Amino acid sequence: MDTFMINLPMICLFIAITACLVCGVYYFYHMPTEDKKQALREWLKWAVFKAEKEYGGKTGQIKLREVWNMALKEFPWLVRCMSFEMFSCFVDEALEWLKKQLESNEAVKQLVEQ
Repeated sequence: MDTFMINLPMICLFIAITACLVCGVYYFYHMPTEDKKQALREWLKWAVFKAEKEYGGKTGQIKLREVWNMALKEFPWLVRCMSFEMFSCFVDEALEWLKKQLESNEAVKQLVEQ
C-alpha cells in the first residue's frame, strides 16, 4: 500500500496525459474532412521547410518522399483517403508558399541555408 501511495502522483499524471492524448486523437478523427485537409496543408508548410533545409535544392523527388513519410507518421488516415498524386498537389501548394517566403523574408532564407 505504501508503494501505491508513493507512486500515486505519477499514476495520476500518466492517466491525465493518456486521457489528453486519447481526446486529441478522438477529436482529430472526428473532424470534418475539409478541416483535416486544412490541418494537413498547414502542417505541410513546416514539413516542406524542414525537407528543404535538410536536403537542399535539386532533390525534389527525395524531398517529396521524405515529406510523404513524415505525413504518414503524423496523419495515419492519409493512406485511406488520399492518393499520392493528390498529396503531391498539396505539397506543391506548400512549396509555392515556401518559395514566396524565401523571396520576401530574408530570415526564412537564412534558416533554410544554414
